[in-house]
Amino acid sequence: MLPGLPHSILDIVPQDMIAEVIFALIHNDHIDGEFYVTNGQNAPMLKEVVDTIVQESTILFNKSISSPKIVDPDLFDRLIKPVFLPKLPFQVRKEIRRALFMRKYLTIEEALPSSLDFLNSHYGIKKIQDMKYVSKLKKETV
Repeated sequence: MLPGLPHSILDIVPQDMIAEVIFALIHNDHIDGEFYVTNGQNAPMLKEVVDTIVQESTILFNKSISSPKIVDPDLFDRLIKPVFLPKLPFQVRKEIRRALFMRKYLTIEEALPSSLDFLNSHYGIKKIQDMKYVSKLKKETV
């Protein structure tokens, strides 16, 4: 189970893109200002990200992988966490608690600001087309 909202926005970008932006800004002596290297309005929803990860993992490992159920964070906190977490081994509980720290990013419902239009027009930084693009980049580096 994954505590989050299926329709929440998960604005992730490949680290290669971050490096490309930093290089372009430094190379062009553009050292002032703030830049949001996010997808903004084009960011995928959590369900889309999960579905893509499951599809690509199934292909990568040549093995059927089931999709985790996305559950409301309140339901998770009230019913699942107090009943099941204490029964798990200490190390597993520790890892789950560490992962749960990231769940605040699984409930964002508004798009983040983005500087990709500016970065594209001034430095040729390409926008992310879809989640398959992100997973393709990652597979090339595996």
